[in-house]
Formats: sequence, C-alpha cells, structure tokens
Amino acid sequence: MGESIRRVVIKEDDHGRGVVFLDDEAALVKWTGSKAAGAVMWSTAEVPADNSDLDLDGHRRNVGVALYGGSVFRITEFGPGYETPMHRTLSVDYCFVLSGELELMLDSGQTVTLCKGDAVVQRGTRHAWRNNGTDPSRLAVCMIEASPVVIDDQVLRATSLPRMILASLAIALKPKRHRRSDAVLRESRCSQFSHAQCVVTSHDRSRHAVIDRIETSFAPSYAMDGVSEIEIWRTATVPPSNIGTPEFRIPKRGRHLAGGSSFGVLTLARGSSTGDIHTDSIDYCLILEGEADIELDTGMQVHLRTGESAVLRGVRHCWRNRGPGQLARVLIFRIASRPRVPAPANVRPVSHTPVATP
Repeated sequence: MGESIRRVVIKEDDHGRGVVFLDDEAALVKWTGSKAAGAVMWSTAEVPADNSDLDLDGHRRNVGVALYGGSVFRITEFGPGYETPMHRTLSVDYCFVLSGELELMLDSGQTVTLCKGDAVVQRGTRHAWRNNGTDPSRLAVCMIEASPVVIDDQVLRATSLPRMILASLAIALKPKRHRRSDAVLRESRCSQFSHAQCVVTSHDRSRHAVIDRIETSFAPSYAMDGVSEIEIWRTATVPPSNIGTPEFRIPKRGRHLAGGSSFGVLTLARGSSTGDIHTDSIDYCLILEGEADIELDTGMQVHLRTGESAVLRGVRHCWRNRGPGQLARVLIFRIASRPRVPAPANVRPVSHTPVATP
C-alpha cells in the first residue's frame, strides 16, 4: 500500500442489484505534528447499519477519534517511535496488523507485542499503541459503537478529545528511549497469517484493562472447494456489550450474522469462488494477499489487488480468485444491517461535514 488506498463502495440500485457507487483513492492523511497518518474508508451513522440511500456519506463523515452511535472502518499507520496516549473509546474495536510490529499497552501495565497477521479485540479498555520498530506499522481497524462499561456502579467513560490532545503533546515532548516490551505473546516473530493470534481485552474488578485471552487456533467457519473462511471473533448483537465475559467466536457453518458482528479472513485458492453470498450486513473488506474479483448479480466484476479495499452494502455478490497467485486472502469485517428500505423520492441523503481528523 502507498500513500493512498483504493476504495470501492458497492450498493444496491432501485431494483435491488449491485452497482458501484464509488471507486476512488482514500488518502492517508498525516496527523498534525506526529509520525502517524490515517484514512477513513467508510462509516455508518448507526448500528445495525443502514444500507439505504439515506446514508451514503460514509466516506465524508467526521468521525474524530471514534464515531459514537455507529461504526467506522479505517486504516492507521504509526511511524517508527510513535506512541499514542492512553485512551478509551465506547466501542468494540476489531484490529488487524497489516505490516510492521506494534506494542499494545494497557493501563494495568500489561503489554503485548504484535506483528503482521495478529489481531486484537479491544472491548472498551484503556490502551495505547507504540511502534518500537524501525519501520512503519499499519493497522486495519473496525470500530463499532458499544454501551459504556459499568463496574461497581462506576461508569467507565470515553477519553475526551482535549485530554487526548494534551496527552499527545506530553508524549511528543518527553525524551525518547527504546523500551523493551514485557510481551505476553510468543518470543519469536512471524509474518504469516497461519501463525497469527488474537488478543482479547477486558476489565478486572479494579476497572483496569487486562488481557482476557489469547486465541491461537482458528477453525474455519466455512470450507469448501478451495474456499475457507476463518472467523476470528463474533458478537451476538450490535451494539455489542463490553460488560462481563467476552462473547467468544462461534464456529458456525455459513455466513449469516443474525444481528451481530464478526471479522475474519477469507482464503481463495486460485480458480475458486465462494458462490452466491447475500447477507443482511455491511462488509468492510481489504485484500491482504493476492488478487480477487467481486462479481455482482448484474455480471459486473470489480478487480482488487493487495492493499485495496471494498465496502459491500448488503449486496448479492461472489468472490473469485482469477489472479496469478496461488492464494487470495481477504480481511472482512461484517456488521449486521437492517433490511433495506428505498429512500422516498423527496428525501435527500444525509449530509455531513467532511472529515477533518482521521
């Protein structure tokens, strides 16, 4: 991936057929005064998602640190030496490391070093990111609104933007030194998804963030004729809950969310296809490896290469691998949507202020 990321958004037309609504480049915008950049690929104003034509400004909505009330799909890049402030958002965050190494720090003092192919399920916990490496590290993140966590009648609130700004300035001014991570993951480093693992955070009774579990074995939720899909995590509802025991992924044949959210990796052998897929969801997709085609019910095909993204707004589609490589891998975040209702002729789509802060 370069300084911009191709973004294809596919929606249904008035006849319920898939059409390309947007095919452009989302620029990675540098954060003011820092070694970090980000791009908002798409957002929804609410969850379950509204896939009607009343919410077509997902690429222009001002989401700030987190979009409260909906969801956001973004790509974030942290340069060498960059560190974020410790912060909390009222969301469930699905994070997937695309490149480099990155340290996840929790307010309990626990830290974990992540590398390419590792995933994090952040459940409303106070955390920070730090790049201790010499190369940039890039994350794909899907943030979904969640209700506040309440422990012993105390509500754990989100970190305000002014506090984030002040903490960022303090980090920028402090002397830089290399800090070795007290990683709780493996000592060896890897770059293959087949060895990836998922870190899930939660809270202890003192309201500190802790690592609840580390998953290292992912059974395919779907496997047939050269196609397999590994489901990394799933929630039963949206908005999901960050209270109590985490909702664990549910190996279940098929792709219907039944009102929740999930994320995982779809793998296509060369020459294979998924067959027809039609779910009541919005799918945020990114090509991790190889090349893949999205075939729509109109016969239209959209060809995507490594690093390119797609947003599928409840459309009937099929994934195919006709590329030169042996495998194509697709990262997919799914969020349940309401049944699509066509917008009345006299109602215009919702308009929002363009994004000012990634």
